[in-house]
Amino acid sequence: HAESVEDYVEGVSGRVAALARAHAALARDRWTGANLGTLLRDELLPFLDESDEATRRVTLDGPDVLLRADMAQPLAMAVHELATNAAKHGALSSGTGSIAISWFLEGGGVVPRVLHLRWIERGGPRLQGQPPRSGFGSQLLRGTVGAQLGGDLALSWDPHGLTCRMALPLDPLPM
Repeated sequence: HAESVEDYVEGVSGRVAALARAHAALARDRWTGANLGTLLRDELLPFLDESDEATRRVTLDGPDVLLRADMAQPLAMAVHELATNAAKHGALSSGTGSIAISWFLEGGGVVPRVLHLRWIERGGPRLQGQPPRSGFGSQLLRGTVGAQLGGDLALSWDPHGLTCRMALPLDPLPM
């Protein structure tokens, strides 16, 4: 449902590039999995400025987490959708907006491990609540997190910016 052929090509190209970056991360680690921080950095590289904290648009904060190989590409797609939306309509569409991404692990041992990831946008255009319609990106995000990753997704359109929370099982799902 792109507004033009150019928008369609840009959308498809961006998604293919996100898959290619995740594929490269998996290949670097010999298909044993992918480091979450590396995956996030790869997807958000255009917005990271590690040299100057004052101009940093995206901050990442969390422990080292090795994602299962089957999680890397779907999660890269989900992050790509969030970043694309932020660049077009959210915090990264303004010169002063920023995104704080944090994560932590819950469980371990006999309790299945769950990755909690939080994406908080601030400084973009003021939001008037949830958008009136759900676009393809939102549908892809919900399907990816829920169906492919077996996780939970919560989106909140605060007037100051979007907050996205994901809870993703890190241990393989039982058959």
